[in-house]
Order: sequence, then structure tokens, then C-alpha cells
Amino acid sequence: MKHRPVPGTDPAAEVVLLESPALRLEVAPAQGGNIRSLRTPGSLRDWLFYDPGRRPARLNGGESFDDVWSGGFEELFPNDAPGRFEGRDLPDHGELWNAPLAIVYRTETSLLLRRDCCTVPARFEKRIALAGAGLVLQYRITNTSREPFHFLFKLHPAMNVAAGDRILLPGGRVTPVDEKFGTRFARGPATWPLVPDGDGRAFDLSLVPPRSSAAREFVHVSNLPAGWCGIERAGGGGRIVFEFPLEIFPFCWLFMTFGGWRDYYTVVLEPCTNMPKDLDGALAAGRCAGLEAGATLECAVRIRIEIDNA
Repeated sequence: MKHRPVPGTDPAAEVVLLESPALRLEVAPAQGGNIRSLRTPGSLRDWLFYDPGRRPARLNGGESFDDVWSGGFEELFPNDAPGRFEGRDLPDHGELWNAPLAIVYRTETSLLLRRDCCTVPARFEKRIALAGAGLVLQYRITNTSREPFHFLFKLHPAMNVAAGDRILLPGGRVTPVDEKFGTRFARGPATWPLVPDGDGRAFDLSLVPPRSSAAREFVHVSNLPAGWCGIERAGGGGRIVFEFPLEIFPFCWLFMTFGGWRDYYTVVLEPCTNMPKDLDGALAAGRCAGLEAGATLECAVRIRIEIDNA
């Protein structure tokens, strides 16, 4: 299989296509292995939100994540919030989103990517394999040093949503990530999906509302009874479900902007190792991932797409 550059872009932004009778993926190894498109045959609507106009073809390395974020499905490692931690200066949203991953091998339906990280002593590997009506992502993170370190690892798929769609979760306890960010749900905790607004009236956090300049929320979901999350499209449009191991990702963050943050309209589903956002806070709370010297974290995430009346 050959690389196919997207016309009119810098070669560093080229994509690798993975195709099967059931799925078509576009992956950008030079952008942290970002999956920029996930389509099912005959569908005019991508399952992922991606806006290439939000990100310059070339970055100088000093950009804020928010200023150049364009969506897609990426991973955050070894941190989210920037800062100094365990003697290291960690960049905004980690290093993977703004770094190239080497292609170890590729076929028509699979791709193995690897990076020896700069900010922490770790090797990161990501294998994407199409499987039936979905795909499997296999992750492997190895501590290559003689000392332990702590980290955050988070999945970060931005979903292409429309009014009336629903966010799928098995339940859980919902709290705001930042009480100043949300425009309706400012105080927690609450039980998914009904949460109180500023007047104490319950509203359904799972329902995607119409676009509005004042609609955004950012929450943690803990106490998940099972390891999955997803999106169900309105009007019998099918659903996508991400299945993940709870022992690795005991939390699911939800970043929801329906026009209220930089005019984006998307839901980012974020299964995560940690809670809260900053590493110091998560470590103090006993909710921070870590790797002993020479140890390896391995896990598989399965993505299942169900099309109604298929």
C-alpha cells in the first residue's frame, strides 16, 4: 500500500489510507497518528469531526494546542495540562499530537506506528487494524528507563455530531472539569445523564443540542459500571461504540462544544487513566497512572459501528 498525499498540503501532512469493505480510514502519521477520517461505505457523513483549515500545514513547535486543534482522533500522552512535573517540563496536551510517529509496517487494513518520546523515557506504539464492521487499536507504552514515572494517557476522538444525537455511556458520576467553563452544568456531582442547571432544574446531558454561542460543557465521568462510550445518531442513523478496559481507563471525560467554544460543534469522547486534569492533582488524589522501571502498559480499544437496517 502506498502513501497518498492530500492535494494542496505539505508532504508532512500526508495520510495513509486503510480500507476494507466495511470501513475507510485516513491516518496522518506525521500528526501523531491522528485518524482524520472514519467512514462507512455509502455514508456522506464522517463519524469523526476534522477541520483541516484550523491547523497550519507546518507548525513551529511552540503553538498552543487549542489554537491549532483541528479535531480527528488522537491520543494525549504523557499529560494534558502543561507544566513542570517530576522534574520534567511537559508541553500543552502532551507531545504526541504535535510529533511524527514512525511507520513500522503497514498493509491494506493495518498500520503500526511508533515513537520514542522526548518528554518522558517511554516508547509509544499504536497499532490500527480494521476488523469486520469496526477496528481495533492496540496500544503499548514502555518505560525505557531505570526509574518509575507517572503520566496521563487519554483517547481523544472528536465526533461529528448533529442536533438530536445522543452521547452513550453506561452510567456514572458526573462532575465538571472546570466549573467556569460549562454554561449550564456548573456544579456536581450528579448521576449520568440527568444533571442540574444553575436553577437546579435537571437537564439531559446526553442529548446533543442545536448550535448556540452559549452551549459548552466539560465533565469527568467516574464510577463507570462498564468500559464503553459512544454516539448514537438521531433518526436511526446508527451508532459508534468505543469499548475500553476499565482497569486502564477508569474515567471518561467529555468535552462538548456546540458553538460555545471557538465556534466548534463537536463532542470529544475521552476515556482516560487520570482524574483530575493536572498530574500533581491526580497523583495527590491517588488517581494517576504510572509505570515502574522497564514496565509496559498494553491495552486494546475496540471500535464498533452499527448501522441501522444494515
